[in-house]
Amino acid sequence: MRRKKNMLILMPFVVSCTSLFLSCSLSGMATRKITDTLANSSGGSFTSDDDPELIADALPFTIKLYESLIEKDSTNPALYLATSKLICLYSQYFISAPLDTISDPLQKKAIGKRAKKLFLRSREYALKSLDIKIPGIKKAILSESIDSSLKKITAADTTALFWTSVAWLGAIGADRSDFSLAMGIKKPLSIARKVIEINPTFYQGMAHELLGIVSVNIPKSLGGGLDTAAYYFQKALELCDSSRASAFVLYATNVAQKKNDRSHYIYLLQKASSISVESYPQLRLQNTLYQQKTRTLIANVNSVFPEPDIEKSQPDTAK
Repeated sequence: MRRKKNMLILMPFVVSCTSLFLSCSLSGMATRKITDTLANSSGGSFTSDDDPELIADALPFTIKLYESLIEKDSTNPALYLATSKLICLYSQYFISAPLDTISDPLQKKAIGKRAKKLFLRSREYALKSLDIKIPGIKKAILSESIDSSLKKITAADTTALFWTSVAWLGAIGADRSDFSLAMGIKKPLSIARKVIEINPTFYQGMAHELLGIVSVNIPKSLGGGLDTAAYYFQKALELCDSSRASAFVLYATNVAQKKNDRSHYIYLLQKASSISVESYPQLRLQNTLYQQKTRTLIANVNSVFPEPDIEKSQPDTAK
C-alpha cells in the first residue's frame, strides 16, 4: 500500500516534468540550463533522505526522466554522470543489497543478473561522460591497455572515473557466473586505484571502502587479501571521520567475520549503530539503510559466531 501511494504521489510530478523538459519549444540553451541544474542537484535530494522506501519508489521514475533528457541534451557530460550515479544507487541499495539474504538459488540468480544489467548501464553512462570530455577514452578503457588509457585522465575526471569503477565492480559482484566479465576485473581495480592516486581523500574514503570490499574476494596476485582489505577499511574510517555506517558494517562482514573475530565484529557493528543519522545530512539514506542492516546482524550474531557447547566442552570427571 505504501509503495502504491508513493507511486501515485510521484506520477504527476514525473509526467509534468517530462512534458515540460521534452517540449520541442525549448531552445538548446534552455534545455542545457535545465539539465545542468538537475544534473548538479539530483544526488543530494536522494542521499539526504531517511525514507528508503520512498527513494526506492522514486528512483526508477527519475532515472527514466534523466534518460529522456539525455535524448534532448546528448552532449552534456554532467547529465550522463548524474544518470550513472542514480542507476548505480538504485542497483546497489535496492536490487543487489538483498542478495546475501536470499536462499532460493533461482531467485538469487535472477536478481543478480538484473543488478548486473543495471550496473553495466550505469558504467555506460559514466564512460560516456568521460568520452565527451576525452574523445576516444571509452573505447580505450574497454578495449585497450588500461594503464595507457588512465594516463589521459586528469583530476577533473575523477568523479566519472570513480563511478565507472563502482558500476563495473558492482556488475562483477552481482553475477559471479559471468566469467568473461570477471576476467576483466583488473581494469576497474586499476581505475579505483587511479582515483586514490589522483585524490587520496576522494569522497572521504569511498574509493578505499570500495577496494576494501573487493580485496576480500580477489587473489593476492591482484592485490587482494584480508589484511589488504582491513587496511582499506581502516583508511576509509579515518577519511570519513567515522561518519559512514557502511564502512563499519562492511569491515565487520568482510574482514572480522572471515577472521572469526567475534569481539571486533560486534565492536564494529556497535560503532555503526552509534552514528547519529541527523549529524550527517548527505549520508542519511546510506546510514539509515546500513543501520537497518546492523540491527539484523547484531540480532543474529550467535548464528554467525556460534557459542561453544559448554556441556560438551567440559571434561568427563565421572570416569
